[in-house]
Amino acid sequence: MGQINMARVVSGGLLAGLIMNVSEFVLHAIVLGPDGEKLAAQWKQAGLIGEPDPSLLVWLVVATFALGILAVWTYAAIRPRM
Repeated sequence: MGQINMARVVSGGLLAGLIMNVSEFVLHAIVLGPDGEKLAAQWKQAGLIGEPDPSLLVWLVVATFALGILAVWTYAAIRPRM
């Protein structure tokens, strides 16, 4: 079994993270956007949520890139053994 090429894992993971971030944007902003805005307005009116924190979006994007790298690394680690 060979060594895992970490440069390719990171580059593939960043590409996977980019694809996941773009698809999440399309889903949440375009497809589910109007329904999400109505739901958020109802929750604010009921006092269940406050104002959104903009730094949360940064953490979610970073976490999605990390998830992409982890997914590619998992694939690279499993592939030679299965």
